[in-house]
Amino acid sequence: MKTETADGFIESVNPATLEPVHRVRATAPAEVEGHVLEARRGYLKWRSIPLKKRASVLRKAQALMLERSEDLARTITLEMGRPFTESLVLELESSLDLTGYYAKHALRFLRGRRVPLHNVFFIMRDSRIHFEPLGVMGVITPWNWPLLIPAGCIVPALLAGNAVVFKPSEQTPLTGLKIRDLFVDAGVPESAF
Repeated sequence: MKTETADGFIESVNPATLEPVHRVRATAPAEVEGHVLEARRGYLKWRSIPLKKRASVLRKAQALMLERSEDLARTITLEMGRPFTESLVLELESSLDLTGYYAKHALRFLRGRRVPLHNVFFIMRDSRIHFEPLGVMGVITPWNWPLLIPAGCIVPALLAGNAVVFKPSEQTPLTGLKIRDLFVDAGVPESAF
């Protein structure tokens, strides 16, 4: 639950107690274009980092997620009302597994590969898939899985060399800020997230 204040902030409210949790500055619609342009500049830097290094940054994000798991679970519980144990077991453990899985298999997922051509007319031709980052990805997520759903979008996007503009639910803005801090602290350039 959230309430928008007149001074440009979103107030996150615990749905179980209706007590305020935290105030987060709202992004004005006029600011969005600037964030996208900044992400475009960050994308150029991030995409030039070798895949092995990007995977290493994601492993660092996984380690930070584990290190901060109690704080993240507590924030999720406060903002969306899920019991702490569920926040820890369902959200955090699943997000840790997802992040580790992508980081571990990055080279296999994004390695170029030959595509067999089964038509007799193409027998002497060679066809290959080569993966390239697309640019800036917009990630807009709901309130009910404030860590797992964003991780499922953000991790593969960053791994592939894309920049991310992340808009968490207005009901879980503090969780969104903590996700951003997690990836930036792990080594994702601030301009790329």
